[in-house]
Amino acid sequence: LCIDVAGRMVRLPRGPWELAARTGATVLPVFATRAWNDRFTVTVEEPFLVEDTPDAICVAMQRFARVLSPLLRAQPGQWCVPEDFWAEHGCGQG
Repeated sequence: LCIDVAGRMVRLPRGPWELAARTGATVLPVFATRAWNDRFTVTVEEPFLVEDTPDAICVAMQRFARVLSPLLRAQPGQWCVPEDFWAEHGCGQG
């Protein structure tokens, strides 16, 4: 399943969303960014539930991507992934 993350179509893992759906766990998107003065800014987004249906998994992934995308665009250097994420998980377009 390809999801738009910061303007690029990529495959995201289904596992976190399936786990939340099966257990009824609340998803709480939390992001931390480090400033030059060794201080951190923590952003807590609106929590949400994932229904236990096939369509709900896709909806949850898209919702998370909509929250993540502006943060990635604003500060791409804050995202540390030990691989070329866009190349490894891309869905075929550049």
